[in-house]
Amino acid sequence: MRRIHLIFTIFSITFSTILVEILYTRVFSVIYVSSFAFLMISLALFGYGLSGVYLSLSEISKKKNSINFLEFFLISYVVSLPVVYKITLLTNIDFLHLFNPISNFLLFLLNILVLIIPFFLAGVSLVLIFTLYSSEIGKLYFVDLLGAALGGIALIPLITKLAPS
Repeated sequence: MRRIHLIFTIFSITFSTILVEILYTRVFSVIYVSSFAFLMISLALFGYGLSGVYLSLSEISKKKNSINFLEFFLISYVVSLPVVYKITLLTNIDFLHLFNPISNFLLFLLNILVLIIPFFLAGVSLVLIFTLYSSEIGKLYFVDLLGAALGGIALIPLITKLAPS
């Protein structure tokens, strides 16, 4: 992968994951109970952590065709963002009667599992990039932090346009 593509990829992943995480936090505080917004932060961190566990157990980064896995996870991440957002908006969870009927609780659990997917895919992609190009880790980590910082800042003007009314 050429260096400019690598930098753009890392920047795009971190920019979009922070943007989506904060957007989900805002959206869920409006649509659902405000406690669900704080759950979103935990789910994002859990998705990142789960990606690390997955990579250490599967040892994908040590395989010769790990660049193919990286491409797969990057494409999956891009596809998952709008799909997960749409699925989450379509689920109708009644938090006042979460356990009655039980199908409401199962829908809530399914929604949680779906929300983890983009953060898991982003985490796997970033770890694979950092592993494959570890000789430039200082520069790559700088781009990682820059993308996340600008993603948080970019949300300020976008929150009124992207959040449901």
